[in-house]
Amino acid sequence: MPPKRPLPAPSPSFALEADLLRALAHPLRLHLLAALSLRPASVSELCAALGKAQAAVSQQLALLRGRGIVAARREGTRVVYRLDHPLAEALLRVLAKSRARLAPSAPARTAASPAAAASSPSADRAGRNR
Repeated sequence: MPPKRPLPAPSPSFALEADLLRALAHPLRLHLLAALSLRPASVSELCAALGKAQAAVSQQLALLRGRGIVAARREGTRVVYRLDHPLAEALLRVLAKSRARLAPSAPARTAASPAAAASSPSADRAGRNR
C-alpha cells in the first residue's frame, strides 16, 4: 500500500480560490473569458462575437473587472478588455482542453419537442401551479 499523503491544512487561499470559481461559474462569463484569452477586445467586439446585448456583456465584464480577473484600458472612445488573472488563464486552458477532448464523443443535446415537453410530468406540474 502506498504511503498516505497528508491532507491539506486550512488556508486562506481556499476562500480566494472559491471566490474565483464563483466568478467563473456563469456561461456568459466563461464565454467572455474564452474570447479574451485569445486577444484583448472591446465591448462591441465581444457583443458581436458572442451574439449578446451590450448591457449583458458590460454587466458581466464589470463583475470580472471588480474581481481582478480582467483589466480594461481606454482607447479613444472604446474600452478594451484583456484577461489579467494567471489562475483564471490556467483554468481556462484546462477547460478548453477538456472541451476539445469531450467534443467528438459528447452526445448531441437537442431541445425536446414541444409535444414531448408538454406531456412530461414536470410540464404537468408547472401547468397546475400557475
